Amino acid sequence: MNEIKALVKNIDPWDSVIDKEGICLYNLARQVLGGYCIVEIGSWKGRSTTWLARGSQDGDRVPVFAIDPHENTTTHAQYDSKGTYEEFIANIKRAGVENIVHPIRDRAETVLPSWDKRIGLLFIDGSHDYNSVKQDFLWTRHLAPGGIVALHDTTGYDGPRRVTVEEIFKSGWFKNPWVCGKITYTVKRSRQGLPSSTALFTLWNIYRMMYQVRGPVAKAKRRLG
Repeated sequence: MNEIKALVKNIDPWDSVIDKEGICLYNLARQVLGGYCIVEIGSWKGRSTTWLARGSQDGDRVPVFAIDPHENTTTHAQYDSKGTYEEFIANIKRAGVENIVHPIRDRAETVLPSWDKRIGLLFIDGSHDYNSVKQDFLWTRHLAPGGIVALHDTTGYDGPRRVTVEEIFKSGWFKNPWVCGKITYTVKRSRQGLPSSTALFTLWNIYRMMYQVRGPVAKAKRRLG
């Protein structure tokens, strides 16, 4: 793990996927069986992609399809970035996972209609407005039963939070929701069941609100350190 931490250390922004979340993604990716694939929506400069790909590399070496237009997104505007593709490719090569990662330089909603591969792990970390996250969640139609969908930034952004509540806790299509840092992940059922229990949802909500308090403190400590 220390090697991967060193590889992603200088891929900004540092808090996009912290090490705790990266280790979680690594472990989830390592469990994906051959015959399936991993899909990442929102790659930026490859921080989370590196964790996913190294996990796959240490597992069944399933392909990681990294979907990101790498320009003209709300995130690029936020960070005043003209493009991220060159840095993404450089970071993937530096990690030695260029044979695992298959970049798709496009928007997820454009790719979805023609998608024909079975997904074992879906990581959603694209635009965080509600409509965009809702659209990205449609990719779960290609997620195999028993496969995992993970959403990033479910603790602090309204879009990922609302979709998590509606689709993971209330739809009945997912079970065993869990949290790791800002990530909420869950397992797809083979058929629709009962929504998650009120107690489980309450615990998640408490965690989410506590994390919103801890997050700014951690950022401040890092800046001061």
